[in-house]
Amino acid sequence: MRESVFVALERTLLTLVTISLFVFLYGQILASPILLAAFASSVFIVFGHPESKMASIRSVVGGQMVGAITGYGVSLVIPGFTPLSAGIAVAAATLFMILLGVQHPPAAGTSMSFVYNAGGLSSGSNFWMAIVVILSLSFLKIIFRVGDWLLHRTGKEWSNLHKWFKEKAN
Repeated sequence: MRESVFVALERTLLTLVTISLFVFLYGQILASPILLAAFASSVFIVFGHPESKMASIRSVVGGQMVGAITGYGVSLVIPGFTPLSAGIAVAAATLFMILLGVQHPPAAGTSMSFVYNAGGLSSGSNFWMAIVVILSLSFLKIIFRVGDWLLHRTGKEWSNLHKWFKEKAN
């Protein structure tokens, strides 16, 4: 029980730092609460279920890129935010994620956020959203890499990270 509390606290701390940095860096240029929610959902999957296939770098980056591309494409073809444009964006993202083997559920929200922003928030909002998606995926990838480096350097696994911290504290 005590070990699981340490693991939960470590993952919670990683989530706190990641979300806080993301909002600090991108919150002012983002006008899409849907994209913020999709990113927060990705962070939960990455840190809450790191062993899941949907938390792999391939699924997170690939799924989010598919979501961004399909949402942006639908926003170009169907102007405005309508039930049809939202449905097509999410359905297309789902189809391509399955076909490419990069299923990542929060990416469906990413695709919808592009269509939502096409509804008139600002003319350049989808451009900035694409930049934010790419930068945030790079940010998550860096966190993955640093975590992997720390764990491989010490021969530990994510599930034993709290023991590593405890050893370093002593």
